[in-house]
Amino acid sequence: MATGPEDRHTMLRIFFIALLLGIVVLGLLVVPADLRAQTVTQVTLYPPGTVVITLTPPTPSGPTATPPGGCYSPLSLGVGDQVGIRAGINLRAQPSASSALVNYFDIPMAAYITDGPVCADGYNWWRVRGVGDPGWVAEGRPDSYYISLLVAAGVDQSCTEPQEIQTGERIRLLKSVRVRTEPGDTGLVLTVAPYTSLLPVIGGPTCRDGLNYWQIQVEYGDSGQLVDGWITEGPDYDYYIEPELRPLYSVAECFPPLNFTAGERIVVKGTHGAVRLLREAPSERAPLVATLIGGLQLVILDGPMCRDNFNWWQVQVFGGSSDPIGWVAEGTPQDRFLERLPVPDRPT
Repeated sequence: MATGPEDRHTMLRIFFIALLLGIVVLGLLVVPADLRAQTVTQVTLYPPGTVVITLTPPTPSGPTATPPGGCYSPLSLGVGDQVGIRAGINLRAQPSASSALVNYFDIPMAAYITDGPVCADGYNWWRVRGVGDPGWVAEGRPDSYYISLLVAAGVDQSCTEPQEIQTGERIRLLKSVRVRTEPGDTGLVLTVAPYTSLLPVIGGPTCRDGLNYWQIQVEYGDSGQLVDGWITEGPDYDYYIEPELRPLYSVAECFPPLNFTAGERIVVKGTHGAVRLLREAPSERAPLVATLIGGLQLVILDGPMCRDNFNWWQVQVFGGSSDPIGWVAEGTPQDRFLERLPVPDRPT
């Protein structure tokens, strides 16, 4: 059958359109891998056969990618800085997410940096010390930091009014206290002055890290040699020292304490859903460490100590070295907060 000019023109157009589509398909098959990852969102034919392809880059998803170097630039922190640690963060024995767990904070905590940063597992790690054992904490990433600067090293925090102590008089220690080469937590520890020691004051007070420090003389170990050092008087809710002639806690106003012993396991009494408070020091004004529910087991570490009309015991929540340590009041004879762990009945 003979074809007219119009039929030949139509067949030619179909041929060119098919040819262009073939080129497009072949181009998609050999396109580079980085372009194949993109999405073809629109293919439109424009007469007389022009092909327009619009490519949309893939939308990134998931956590922020780690930089090629392994870690983001670390926060501007340094040794001696005081940092705040977010609740729910782990402290580890080494700067690694797979290292042994040292501590876990279920409430925000303050700590001091002693080393770092170290880049590992895509995080910058800082070694800190504060409540409990020291360890390494990850600083997080720019979209979610786990730590933040509270006070830079060398910047004095405001201190409460110091005790009325004069150079030349002696002070009595209300607990064992570290003696340092200089005032502040960054000073090297010379020795530990034991509880009830009487020490002559030769200087101070000096405000460092929110605490007042006094310069004293103390015997260095068992050598009989006297050395000069600095000790803190402690926070105003839990003084570590008192003037020898003006005792702070001269009148005991506590009931006879329960006869717990160090190492003994006890249990929290929580009648009618009541909770007990674990504090940093034996005082109702001391910062809160944790809330203790009835039935929780504790291990006695030290005590008793009479403060605020209560006998206080230093305890650790039973279960491991990473569990919180603090002081808890034992209550009164009419309302005991603590009791001995019941002895299970022997099978008959």
